Amino acid sequence: MNYKRGIGFILLHVGIVMILTKGAITGAVVGFSSTDSLSIIGILVLFIGLCFLVIENKNLSMHNPIYTPLGLKKQADAIKHAQPDAIGFFATASPTQELIRQVGVDFLANKVLFDILVEEPLRQFAKRRGIKIYGGSVVPNPKTSQLEIVKEYRQAMDRNNYAYDVFSLESYIGTSILIDMLQKIEKPITRAKIKQQLEALNNYQFKGLTLNFNPANRSLFDFVWIETNEDGEWVKRKVKN
Repeated sequence: MNYKRGIGFILLHVGIVMILTKGAITGAVVGFSSTDSLSIIGILVLFIGLCFLVIENKNLSMHNPIYTPLGLKKQADAIKHAQPDAIGFFATASPTQELIRQVGVDFLANKVLFDILVEEPLRQFAKRRGIKIYGGSVVPNPKTSQLEIVKEYRQAMDRNNYAYDVFSLESYIGTSILIDMLQKIEKPITRAKIKQQLEALNNYQFKGLTLNFNPANRSLFDFVWIETNEDGEWVKRKVKN
């Protein structure tokens, strides 16, 4: 089934290139002059690529013995036997919720629980059972942060009646930075120019964020936010290289 994942990533890459260049590169290759039409095709190619990845991810989850009820029961038994003080979940919401059911809420009392990916379904699942799961995020709390970019994000989400979450906020920030960089690049826009523009960022102030390109990890800011309270400010911590 891995070939589907490969196809998905290829389609994603092609779609992004077509959208960013408005089909100019592709049009020159295939002799199609309508760049706007090719931009629309790029969006369709991007969507098809995402569909391939979603289908492949679902197939992997369904066929992975770790995620079956029997596999999760074995993990739950191992956790109970170890009697840990802290438990980390490194999976998506569905298998994490099932593992919590297998372990039992009573066993998890007074234990530190953390997850690298606290999705909204898992957050609500834990809240209903009185469980607190700590999580890390590359963006601040989308519901309470007073950063200019986050307030702008909330206004955009409100206009379209969408719920706030860290994933859409991360996408919004990333897209906003990309648009800002594209506006500063002299046409024609190329991948090399985009790369050069981003790598030149040093103490760049962008809507409440300070962007610094770090060549060691190729990121723009070295901070994470620790989720401690859904409705409060999250703890900001600097990441060491």
